[in-house]
Amino acid sequence: MSDNSRLTKNTLLLYMRMLVVMIISLYTSRIILKNLGISDFGLYNVVGSVAAMFSFLNTAMYSSTQRYLSIAVGRNDTLQLHKIFNVSLVIHSLIGIGIVVICEVFGLWFIYHEMVIPAGRELAVFWSFQLSLIAAFITIITVPFDALVISRERMGTFAYISIIDVIFKLLIAYIISVVSFDRLVFYSFLIVVAQVVVTGVYVIYCKSHFEECSFRFYRFDALYKEMTIFASWGLLGHISYIINTSAQNMMLNVFFSPVVNAARGVALRVSSAVSGFSNNFQSAVSPQITKSYAVGNDSRLFLLIYNSSRFSLYLLWFFSLPIMLCMDEILGIWLVEVPDYTTIFLQLVLIFNLVESGANPLNMAVRARGKIKYPEIIGGTILVMNFPLSYVALKLGYGPQSVFIIMIICGIACHFNRVFFAHKYLHLPISDYFSKVVFRPSIVIFVSMLVPLWATHHSFHDNMNPLLFIVVITILSFFSILMVIYYAGLDKSEKIYVKNVLRNRFLR
Repeated sequence: MSDNSRLTKNTLLLYMRMLVVMIISLYTSRIILKNLGISDFGLYNVVGSVAAMFSFLNTAMYSSTQRYLSIAVGRNDTLQLHKIFNVSLVIHSLIGIGIVVICEVFGLWFIYHEMVIPAGRELAVFWSFQLSLIAAFITIITVPFDALVISRERMGTFAYISIIDVIFKLLIAYIISVVSFDRLVFYSFLIVVAQVVVTGVYVIYCKSHFEECSFRFYRFDALYKEMTIFASWGLLGHISYIINTSAQNMMLNVFFSPVVNAARGVALRVSSAVSGFSNNFQSAVSPQITKSYAVGNDSRLFLLIYNSSRFSLYLLWFFSLPIMLCMDEILGIWLVEVPDYTTIFLQLVLIFNLVESGANPLNMAVRARGKIKYPEIIGGTILVMNFPLSYVALKLGYGPQSVFIIMIICGIACHFNRVFFAHKYLHLPISDYFSKVVFRPSIVIFVSMLVPLWATHHSFHDNMNPLLFIVVITILSFFSILMVIYYAGLDKSEKIYVKNVLRNRFLR
């Protein structure tokens, strides 16, 4: 199978996976919020963030593992592939143990001295935190298997396992509604069970399909050092990501209440479901970006960067626009009780996702080159500024939405940093990048929103049924975006390709 055919097949598989995952996840969020209550839902988001905050070591190693595995697969080096997998498994196990120890010290201090906890919920929060640590540890040791599946481009397997995961989460949401004891603790326990099952499926599949999954302990040598150093330079970027998520969550809890955390949790769940469509496309492209660099095919490397960044943004905008315009109506129908600030949080997070939509192709290309020291130091420093700036804003009395506005500004600055280093290390043409990835999509976004935006402010809005309003605006948005993408968002060869596909599909 050719690279383009494999890319198309994998992308379609991941889209099917994302559609199922999004529908189940959004419905699951509604059930969980209803059965846990706003306060416990917010508390779980906070204690989960404490464990996730220290997972930056694991996240950095995931990028390193996938990079080394993809290069070995691209060069068809079976022996090196076996060694990389086993070395990464040892490193992730050590990282998992270290994170658990750190969290037991810092996390418990935060829970007992800084976290805002409703009276009588202290013991439940303690056990929920302990169970969250167990789930985090299991997730960490699953990473090498997950990275191997992606590097081998077995997207169908990845899709099926993801669907199994969300189905378990849906069952959990219903199970906690019938228990008579503490639902927060029981929910945390069932999440651990679900993670064990998902990890077991990954391990069984990899061991039965990939010969490099046979375990062998390699003595500590240069590869351990090389992979660890490579991952270490990525720490700043991942630390800044954690600050934009976990530390942000804890900061909102300190300045406000669990209700604000619940609003943020709902916003991020919806945002994650929407951005998953563009992320899935990038997941299919990422291994080919690394492999294109490994074999020295620069023309294909640049083409993959341009197209994956541009079409990721188009896909994200396709779903974000109707959600932004129908936010109140969607939340009113979806949730039993909508936490304060949910609407503004979700709108700002969707904007941030648009800014970040082209980040992954640039990151993967630069990481394939292996020179990530200065990109991560400078980019990480830019994003880390989100934390002190947000703290100052909240101290000065600004609302919780100020945290997300600052996050967007830092994200824009960081993207310019990525483009600069892609040009420096890979000789990526800056003018081509901004023309194809920034300028053309900006026109698509601005023009396509005009008609739907006018329709939302038309006088019929007040007299229309909320569900009918959502349907009308969604159809109008989809039609507007598709038309503008075709006439302003595609180049000549892409338009010809679209015409040929439509002609072969409908006129043969």
